[in-house]
Amino acid sequence: MTLNANDYAALKALYNSTSGENWNTNTGWKDWDFSNSPRC
Repeated sequence: MTLNANDYAALKALYNSTSGENWNTNTGWKDWDFSNSPRC
């Protein structure tokens, strides 16, 4: 899946600000590499 940079940044912020690693259901989220953001 390809995301634009703004969408990616918003999803990353949501995941990080709500302790995404501790969600009961975070299927698919852990597969994303948030260390690299997509190009604009």
